[in-house]
Amino acid sequence: MSAPLVLGNDLADKVTMDAVWPILSNREALAINEAWVGDAGVLLKQSAANVSMANCSWFDGNGCEHPSWMVWKKQLNASSVALLLMNNAETAQDVAVTWRDDLPPGALTCPCAVRDVHAHRDLGVHADGFTAAGLGAHDSAFLVVTSAGGGAEAGGGGAAGGGAGAVEAS
Repeated sequence: MSAPLVLGNDLADKVTMDAVWPILSNREALAINEAWVGDAGVLLKQSAANVSMANCSWFDGNGCEHPSWMVWKKQLNASSVALLLMNNAETAQDVAVTWRDDLPPGALTCPCAVRDVHAHRDLGVHADGFTAAGLGAHDSAFLVVTSAGGGAEAGGGGAAGGGAGAVEAS
């Protein structure tokens, strides 16, 4: 396992649990968390601009600064990586990754198949990269990217519901 799953909410709060359960029970996301090939995940790139976020400190109410957007990567196997594209801004924005410029050499051989982990659907084969177009404020795109010769799922898919909104590729 790459990281423990830690819940910071009241487990007895049915409204909150109903809202987060599709995310917590997403079998594709859990398979990505459990995959271990020596890579727990790394920050691949981030925006130069920061945004202020309230309520992000456990120690005080002062808030904190985070990049407007971030892209995280976790190698899953020789032909697949998981990518988390995050929009921390108050407005929608495009968050993009290019295979050649952003991924480490040898991480993948592209064109690559892209799968939306939240929506449990394939987004097609992309030759040069992927853009989460108009990614909503404080939303994310959770993707599995696989060299075109391999399968596009990390862990066989799942029947659980999605998390964030559907991703629109461009």
